Amino acid sequence: MEYGEVINAFELMQKAVGAGIVILIFGVLFGIASIFSVYTFAVWLALMFIASAYPVYLMWKAFSLLHRNFDSVLYRYAAYVLLIVIVAMPVIGVVLAAYLISVAWGLQRPPVPGSDLGVRLVLWLVGVLFGAFWYRVWKQVETDTNVDTFGIVALLTILSAVLSPVSLISDLLDLAFLIVLYFAAGKAKDVFEDALLSQYRKEGNQHDLHK
Repeated sequence: MEYGEVINAFELMQKAVGAGIVILIFGVLFGIASIFSVYTFAVWLALMFIASAYPVYLMWKAFSLLHRNFDSVLYRYAAYVLLIVIVAMPVIGVVLAAYLISVAWGLQRPPVPGSDLGVRLVLWLVGVLFGAFWYRVWKQVETDTNVDTFGIVALLTILSAVLSPVSLISDLLDLAFLIVLYFAAGKAKDVFEDALLSQYRKEGNQHDLHK
């Protein structure tokens, strides 16, 4: 195990959380200003999806490093999933923005209220499966780091997925997820920094014995 790479992985997680919160704050501010025009709202939506790919990229780098230093195949799958999300998010943002503009121009009809119930159900099921996958990933991180806080991260992940139809509760859980993940990653970083320091001391003592 390369302790330096593992430490870097958890630093990247903290950077991803920080970037996500900054994007969220600016997104809310510009989103409020953009609701008065469908065109500015469409542009805002596309930019939010594109910008959100950056913290996902940082998480992808983090899990790629964890995969190189731990045996669990879950880290490799997590890196694959995050890579797909990085590519998909800008595309989805642009497609949604184009759809809103086409509705505003009258090129497409808006959906009839209630007609998308089946789609919402499918998306909810996909979200729950996605949340269950990440629950397993974060529990594995908890096992590998001995940092119990990652267990809370895992619980918040699955709760947010299950309660996603209730927007306010889901949003609060997502915010709690980011905050708890930041502190969990910090604790894990401290654990492996202590392990690296212990390794240096052990190597130094062995070097002194051979003098």
